[in-house]
Amino acid sequence: MGKPSIFYVITSLNRGGAETHLWRVLPDLKDKGYDISIITIREKGELAEKFEDKGIRVFGPLLKYPKPNVGDHIWGPSIKLPIMSRFGSRLWYLIRMLQLCLCLMIRRPDVIHFFLPEGYLIGGIASIFAMLPNRVMSRRSLNIYQSKYPAVVRKLELILHKRMKLILGNSREVVNQLISDESCDPTKVKLVYNGMRSPKLRGDNIRAQYNIDLDDVVFTQVANLIPYKGHEDLIRACATLPKDKQWKLLIVGADRDRYREVLEALILEMDIKDRVILTGASEAIADIYAASDIGVLASHEEGFSNAILEGMAAQLPMVVTNVGGNAEAVLDQKTGVVVPPHAPNELGQALKMLLDRTDLREIYGNAGLKHLEESFSHEICVDTYDRLYRELING
Repeated sequence: MGKPSIFYVITSLNRGGAETHLWRVLPDLKDKGYDISIITIREKGELAEKFEDKGIRVFGPLLKYPKPNVGDHIWGPSIKLPIMSRFGSRLWYLIRMLQLCLCLMIRRPDVIHFFLPEGYLIGGIASIFAMLPNRVMSRRSLNIYQSKYPAVVRKLELILHKRMKLILGNSREVVNQLISDESCDPTKVKLVYNGMRSPKLRGDNIRAQYNIDLDDVVFTQVANLIPYKGHEDLIRACATLPKDKQWKLLIVGADRDRYREVLEALILEMDIKDRVILTGASEAIADIYAASDIGVLASHEEGFSNAILEGMAAQLPMVVTNVGGNAEAVLDQKTGVVVPPHAPNELGQALKMLLDRTDLREIYGNAGLKHLEESFSHEICVDTYDRLYRELING
């Protein structure tokens, strides 16, 4: 009997929370004896090559999604869609669903696992037509996102929920929403937290790279530049910090829809241009956290943040907003501080307290690392997936 096969379906492998989570988990699941493949809906994405280097196949689309610079694919030469209209986009998705359905009918994986709304909708419908029995969906955010889509998207998701064998949430808040708001069968819904290894810390060169003085207290937020990540609240909060104190703010993340320009204008307005550094996207997150003193996540909505766990792994005290699973990861007044979302003043007070209290930063940082190792270890996460998959495959 061959290895059990698992197909993962996701929008793309461009860098983000869900994609980073898969990058951490899938190589270890492969080592546990699974034959793993990834199907991307729109394009392969920037992380695809890293997966392929680990022996994990990545299947992209035949037709290019109406965007430039889309990656290669398994189906043959790329063809650009000549029609950029709404009809053309819908036609593209229909063709993509048919391609995916054909692929699944031929390959028939033992488990198919959907990540992110687009992967769930396109992949979920295709898997039903392909008559695959073991369907799994992972919800990694609160369902606020559904309000941004046509009403039919929510209706389709509710239909698909009933056809899943397992529905996984990455925080208790997400799990509760699935059961109470979306009428998911409680026996199918499981909690699987993100996992994190304690990294090898190499922060020596980061301060020099960004001209940060050794005596500066560094606040760091790692999140792509998207309005709901709360960067504007964070900038306003930092503007309330004492000017006679030595501190810097690092904002780490890829720009989305030229939002960086909005943040740069606000930084100038708040008169803290010499205090704030927008690094752009970075692969040296562990090093950046190692060079930091306090981690921050000021988001307005969240599922369960990898960035929080990365900060905890670096023994940083964390200041986070009370959304999604943030308060499950950060224990208020024990491993960090939890503040309301959309509240720059409260956020600023928490930052100032930790700016002034070296002793408290150390206490919270040590407690956070212990909490991570006990509740959110990488090994626990991988072992939970392994157990759930084997239970499905073995009936």
